[in-house]
Amino acid sequence: MRHSGTADGRQPGQMGAWAPYYDTIMKVFTVGRETRLREGTVDLAAVAAGDRVLEVGCGTGTLTLALARRAGEGGLAA
Repeated sequence: MRHSGTADGRQPGQMGAWAPYYDTIMKVFTVGRETRLREGTVDLAAVAAGDRVLEVGCGTGTLTLALARRAGEGGLAA
């Protein structure tokens, strides 16, 4: 079955076209508080050292990195 995506394989509606700008856009929309927003999300998830966390479809990976820091060397964030 053939897909109806673009020549480079992207499907219509994917964030691929604007992904390089996502982090900058988030900094503007959050008025420079993106780091606090991410850390607050990790707090709400109650992630602790040693936890294993799966983060799915939430931007460019900055949340995953925050989760990995909180989970520590004995944990896993993917």
